Amino acid sequence: MDNQEKERLHLSMPPKTKGLLDDLQARMGAGTMSEVIRRALALLDIVSKEQESGGQFFIQKKDGSQTRIEIF
Repeated sequence: MDNQEKERLHLSMPPKTKGLLDDLQARMGAGTMSEVIRRALALLDIVSKEQESGGQFFIQKKDGSQTRIEIF
């Protein structure tokens, strides 16, 4: 763990969102929910910056088909 100052947050979320967070934590093998949230924020930061500059994102499925992903 780094030596940066940390700020504690209290989050309220619906049970469905909490369930998604739990599922992601298990699938990612993340040690904490904070780790899941940090990774999600890092990905969202990359995607939003790329989209702001005109980039696009696609998911390519096993069969080779592609689906464009629009987050914003």
